[in-house]
Order: sequence, then structure tokens, then C-alpha cells
Amino acid sequence: QNLDTPEPPVRHAREAEVEVGMPLWLPGQSSALRETVDRAVLELDERIALRRLDVAGRIRDAWWNVQRTARELEIERERVATARDIEHDISRRADLGDTAHQDKLLARNETLSAETEFTRAEAAARAARDAFAVLTGGPYVEGALEPTVSDVGPDGHPAVRAATAALARAEANVRLVDATPIENPEVGVFGRRDYSASGYAREGGTTVGFRFRMPLPTAGRNEPRKAEAEAETDRAEAELAQTRRLVAAEIAAARKALEAARRAEASAVKRLATATEQFDLALKSLKLGEIGAFDLYRVRQMKIDAQRSRVALSIEAGQAMSRLNQARGYAP
Repeated sequence: QNLDTPEPPVRHAREAEVEVGMPLWLPGQSSALRETVDRAVLELDERIALRRLDVAGRIRDAWWNVQRTARELEIERERVATARDIEHDISRRADLGDTAHQDKLLARNETLSAETEFTRAEAAARAARDAFAVLTGGPYVEGALEPTVSDVGPDGHPAVRAATAALARAEANVRLVDATPIENPEVGVFGRRDYSASGYAREGGTTVGFRFRMPLPTAGRNEPRKAEAEAETDRAEAELAQTRRLVAAEIAAARKALEAARRAEASAVKRLATATEQFDLALKSLKLGEIGAFDLYRVRQMKIDAQRSRVALSIEAGQAMSRLNQARGYAP
């Protein structure tokens, strides 16, 4: 082995490359994208308004439930007061021997029954107020809930506005797809540095240049995107047409229900007036000894039934008005 043979020189090589690229807007792409975002935000706002209307419907139902239980409580309070007065009068006459002891027992039983119903009505009224407070986060407020609003037409309903906004967003998306037939072109700057060393020899260089990337449109990319955007537009148009029909039908049905409820309420008012007059005459007849306690309580029950019917139909008329406003899209 020749020990004088020199070792081969060690060769070192390094290479570094840096590139910075920036995509470019296509003609009309920026405005189309901005329009798509604006339409999406508008649709979200309309969806929130529709949700607010749903919450208003629940509040309406809770408010009228408080009204119903409160008026029923007033009926039972009046019933207790009247029952006690009648019992006092019949008990006095029974003690004097002017009427049978059986009438006294009947009067006592009616008073106890009235007090029991009053307790139940009081609990129901308190529960209704508590439910309203839980739903609204505040106490129940006396007064009218809402007026009858003017008919603004189906297009003013939040559901129709939300469907209209969805269609506008879908149409904007179609324009965005049309404005983006290719991927965004890119322009970039790159730099490369080479360095190598072998023994005592060193060499290297630096390269700086520009690059431009321009994709080509293809049917495989564009046709599925355009078909999907157009299909979404068709679905939005169908949903809008269906929503308009449903809202118009709900408004018409709610208007007819309100008219029927008001007619029934008017009949209930007349019935209560007749029953009240009949009860007053029966009470005078009892004091004159012309009828007994059984006949009086039978007439009194007719008055109580008329009062309950009057309250029920009055609440039903008020709820019908609220449902008409709900169908029109009005949120108090």
C-alpha cells in the first residue's frame, strides 16, 4: 500500500430557495364575493327576525293564559262572595223556621264548593304568572297586549323575507361561480442561492426571478360547481313560492277565525246579560218565598256557566287577534 497517495478532496454543496406568491383577483370576482357575503349576512338577519317572531308567539300564548286564569279567578271570587251572602240569608231564615233545614245544608255545601274552586283558580293564576315571568324574565304587566295591525301582506312576513334573502344569496353565489371560471392566477418572486466547495475551490451563484401561474378553465371543474349553484337557486325559488302560499293561507285562516270568535263573544255577552237578569229575579223570588234554594242554585249555576263562557270566548277572541298578528308577522 502506497502511503504517499493524497486523500480525495471533500466536496460540500448547499442550495437554498425562497418564493413568495400572491393570488390575483379575476375580473368581477371581488364584487361578486362581496355581494355573496352581504346577502348571507342579510339572510342571517332575517332568520333572526323569524326566530324572534316564534318567541313572540310563545309570549302571546303565555300572556293570554295569564288573562284567562285571572278572569276565571274573578268569577270564583264573586261566586264565593255571593255564596256566602246567600248562605247567610238562608241560614237566618232556617233558624226562624221560614225554610227547611235542607236548604241550609244545600247553601253550606255550595259555599264550600265555591271556596274549593276559588283555591284551585288562585293556584292556576299564580302558576300562569310564574310561567310568564320565567319565559320573559320579568313580571307580568297589566294592560293591553297589542292592537290589531294593518294587513301588510305576505311579503312583509319574516318567513317570506328570509326565503327572499336566501334566494338572493343563491343568485349571488351563481354570479360568483360565473366570475370564477378558473383558480386565481398567481404572481410570485423567487430567489435561489447555490454554493459548493471542493478542497480549496469554491463556487456559487444567486438567481432572482418572477413567476406567473395561469390555470386553464376545464369542464370537469366548472360544470359541477355551476350545476350545484343553479340547483340551490331553484330550491330557493321553490321554497319562496311555497312560503308565500303558506303565509297567505295562514293569514286568511286567522282572519276568519277572528271574525268567528268575535261573533261568538257577542253571543256570550248577550247570554250573560240574560242569565244575570234571570238570577236577580230568582234571588228576589227566594226572599219572597216563591222558590226554594234548589231552584235558586240551579239558576245561579246557569249564570256561572254564562260567566265562564263569556270569559272563555273573550280570551278566544283576543287570542284570535294575536294569532292574526302572528300570521301577519307582527312581533310586539
